[in-house]
Amino acid sequence: MSLSAIHSPPLLYRAAKQGVFGSVHRDRQGCIADALFVFLDGTPSPETAAAVETRYAGRPLVSLTDAWENLLRDRYPGAPMYRRYLMKPSARFRIPEAPPLPAPYRAVLMDEAAFSLHPFSHGSNYPTWEDFQAEGSGAVVYFGDEIVASASSFLSLDGEVELDVSTKEGHREKGLASACVALMLRDCMERGITVHWDAQNEISKHLAEKYGFDPETEYYVRRLPEKKNQMLRLRPYKACDAETVVSWVGDEVSFRKWCADRFETYPVTAADLNRHYEALADSDSFYEFTAFDDTGVTGHMIMRFVDAGKTVLRFGFVIVDPRIRGKGYGKGMLQLAIRYAFEILKADRITLGVFENNEPAYRCYRAAGFREVPLSEPEVYHVLNEDWACRELELSRSQWESGPEGKNDPPRKET
Repeated sequence: MSLSAIHSPPLLYRAAKQGVFGSVHRDRQGCIADALFVFLDGTPSPETAAAVETRYAGRPLVSLTDAWENLLRDRYPGAPMYRRYLMKPSARFRIPEAPPLPAPYRAVLMDEAAFSLHPFSHGSNYPTWEDFQAEGSGAVVYFGDEIVASASSFLSLDGEVELDVSTKEGHREKGLASACVALMLRDCMERGITVHWDAQNEISKHLAEKYGFDPETEYYVRRLPEKKNQMLRLRPYKACDAETVVSWVGDEVSFRKWCADRFETYPVTAADLNRHYEALADSDSFYEFTAFDDTGVTGHMIMRFVDAGKTVLRFGFVIVDPRIRGKGYGKGMLQLAIRYAFEILKADRITLGVFENNEPAYRCYRAAGFREVPLSEPEVYHVLNEDWACRELELSRSQWESGPEGKNDPPRKET
């Protein structure tokens, strides 16, 4: 079945065009906006059509014009695609009465403590709690002391928000998502905030309709196959990489998740990063690396020995180009680094730390083979007037040699 392009620009696309979220590549005929989805607007040119096939292969593509829709349909007839349902934005909602949640579940509006945890990454696009409090909205469900469901504004723009809702596996089909959504929508209605709902499936669509949202359009999201010749590699870091690396950092919350307290000021500049590395140039225990493939630089990280015998190596400053996150580049870079650490540097064990509020990075490290180490005393950093707990992970040589991510498995990208 052929569905038309989206002709009413989604909120994420508008946010990218205004420089609030994501990035935009323009030419005379149109633009590509990379904002969670890759939105294709205007008329395809040879340059933008080529960029879609190289830089954005494997990413979710959304056509905003018939010209792009026709190009993707005709040029890539076998590309995987799935249907989504864009609901009409609204500031008035129908909130039905619902039975109370069974104990020990409890639903509350998101407060500063819940926001600081960024459950399911919710709230992470707001620099501070004060920004979220002023422009966003959200609600969470606790199971005891653990947040197991959350509805939150993904981002805000001119009094409008994009809604996102998630429930932890093992707690689904209990009405938790509905409880969160009801609290958030009631808060938005009282404050005059317009809510956008882009439903990923029919279940989400029916939930939106339950609260008074009307369907606007159905559309397809496509993913082009990734080229097999884009082999990921590691090389020593060069000073000219700094501009690219610091451009990936994002807001101050993301910056501190990346470097903790290693830099005193934000934002960090290319000169700051190079000075930091130059101060360690004479050390034979410190190594900086850049990951790259056929499209260019894709990631960056460091390694350093933490003991005099050079048996324990610690990874840090791990970062990937935000345009290609979620495609296996982080895992692939880590696998290459692990191989280098054990086979070239002859380390016996690799360690790293990750903040508890950085769930995507934690999942990436686990996927690469790292295992969490229980701590008798949690390591806590005081960051942005908050206390951030840190998880400790490690990977031993024996685990790497025997595990499913062992040395005989070549690095691969996920799709």
